[in-house]
Amino acid sequence: MEKLRLVEKDPLLKSVKILWDINGDLFFYKTNVKKRVRPMRLFPHLSTQSFISLRDEEGKEIHLVEKLADLDPASAKALLAGLSIYDFVFEVKEVYSIEESFELRVYNVETQVGKRRFVTGIEDYPSSYNDNGLILIDECKDTYAIPDVMALPQKSQTLLWPYFDSPEMK
Repeated sequence: MEKLRLVEKDPLLKSVKILWDINGDLFFYKTNVKKRVRPMRLFPHLSTQSFISLRDEEGKEIHLVEKLADLDPASAKALLAGLSIYDFVFEVKEVYSIEESFELRVYNVETQVGKRRFVTGIEDYPSSYNDNGLILIDECKDTYAIPDVMALPQKSQTLLWPYFDSPEMK
């Protein structure tokens, strides 16, 4: 922890630094700014080494890393470690049910790691990507990707079809 305090108070620090503290939190440093951050790939299916958003605890972007190569080696290593923790995406293979209850939408799905149940707000619609893909973010901020809805079993397509007319899809 002492080493981080020295970095934080260094008046010559002009570039961006990304470091872990001893508690396992990822921090962004620039000049006199120190913020706990969570990294998020903006285009996870297109590039793993570029366009990484660093977001504060309220979800506000405080810095955009355009290329991982732009960072010093220690910062790049810390950011990659952070991404391995925060940036896991569940790939949906099948949708068993979607139920609405008490202002929530409950999804029962099959992913690459087995059956999952997750919840979104009733107004939190999937976002589209590619031609036939959907991205869903649950209440815990986990990401669920459906690369191609048309490649899912027919029942899954039928369950998801109403969301292609959602406000987010227009």
